[in-house]
Amino acid sequence: MAAARDADTAAVPTARSTVTASRAAAARLGVRLEDVFDLRPLPGAPASAPPVPTPCTVHRALAWHVDLSAAPGKAFLTKAAHYAESPAERDALRALAAGEPERQAALHEARFSVLDVLAAFPSVRFPFPAFLEAAPRMHPRFYTVSSSPLAAPKAAHLTVKLVREVSAPFEQAKAAGVFTGACSGYLAAARPSPEAPEAAVNGFRHHPAGGSDLVLAFVRPSVFRLPRAPATPVVMVGPGTGVAPFRAFVQELRERREELPEVCALYFGCQHPDRDYLYREELEGAVRGSGPGARPLTKLRTAFSRQDPKRKVYVQHLLAEDGAELWPLIRDRAAHVYVCGGVAMGRSVTQALQDMACKHGKMGGEEALGFVKKLEQDKRLVKELWA
Repeated sequence: MAAARDADTAAVPTARSTVTASRAAAARLGVRLEDVFDLRPLPGAPASAPPVPTPCTVHRALAWHVDLSAAPGKAFLTKAAHYAESPAERDALRALAAGEPERQAALHEARFSVLDVLAAFPSVRFPFPAFLEAAPRMHPRFYTVSSSPLAAPKAAHLTVKLVREVSAPFEQAKAAGVFTGACSGYLAAARPSPEAPEAAVNGFRHHPAGGSDLVLAFVRPSVFRLPRAPATPVVMVGPGTGVAPFRAFVQELRERREELPEVCALYFGCQHPDRDYLYREELEGAVRGSGPGARPLTKLRTAFSRQDPKRKVYVQHLLAEDGAELWPLIRDRAAHVYVCGGVAMGRSVTQALQDMACKHGKMGGEEALGFVKKLEQDKRLVKELWA
C-alpha cells in the first residue's frame, strides 16, 4: 500500500473464500473454480467492457469481482426470474423484484443475498456470462487510517468494527443464521502466519505473503487535515470507530514535538467504558502526558450511552454541556471542528452547533443555520459520515 498521510482513507478490496461462497456459487452455475474463461461481445452487439477482466478463472471472478453476499437488486431478481424453469419460482422472483415495502424490509432483516437466491430457487439456470452481467460488483470498503506515518512509518492502522449479527428467516427461502460483514470478516480472518492452501477462517481465505497473510489496499486522500496554523484550536467528535482519524491526529501532534493547538478537544462516545472504549489508555495518556509533544490532547470528553440505564448520553449532549466554552473558540478563535461517524450522529452534532449559536451567540434560527453552513464552506466544519 502506498504511504498514507494522517487520517487518509484506505480502500480494501474484499474476497470471499474458495471453500464457501465461491464454491457453492460455482456448483449452482455448473462451472468449476479452476476453469478459465474469456468474454467477448456477440457479433453485431455494441462494444462494451466485460463485467470482469478476462481471461479469468471462475474462482477469481466469483471471489474478487462478484459480491455474492450483497442483497439482490431488482435487475438481478428480474434476470433470475427470466432463467427460472419453474413457473412458481418465476412468479416468486418477479414478486420479489416488484419491491413491496414489507417484503423488502424482510429481505433486509434476513440479509438475503445473491447466493441465497441461487440456493432458494433451484430451477434458476443462469448461463455463467449472464450471471456475471447481472450480479452486483464487489466494491472496495473504505476505512479512515487511524495512525500517523510519523508514529508508524511502515504501517497503516485501521479501526474496524466486525459486523457479525443474527439474520432473521425469510419466508420459506432462508432460515435464520449469522451474517458476517464481507470486508470486516475478511480482515478479522487475516493471520500473522500463512494458512494451508485451502484453509479459511470466518469463511474467508487469504493469500500468504512471506510470514503473514496478504491484504491488499490502496490509499486515497481524506477530507481530514489539521489546520495549517499549528496553534488553531481543534475540536474532534468521533464516537465508536469514528475515532479513527482523531487517533491519527493525536499521534501526529505527539510526534511533531512543535507548537500544539492551544485547545485540542476530543469528544468520544461508546456504549460502555468496560466494553468498547477504543484506545482508552492511549487517549487518556494523551491528556495526562508531560514534556514536549507528550500532551497533544487538552481535553477528552467521553459519552457512554449504556453505562447508566436511566440516562443515555451521546457526544452531542456533551457538546451542548460545553457550549459556553466551545462557542468563543468557534466564533472568535477560528477553531476547526471535525466530525466522523454515522449519519444520524452527524445530524445531531450539526444541530448541537446550531443550538450553540442560538444560545451562546444569541442568533435566530436562520442565522444560526447560515453560520454553520458558512463553517462548512470555509472548511472549519469537516464531516466524514456513513450510513
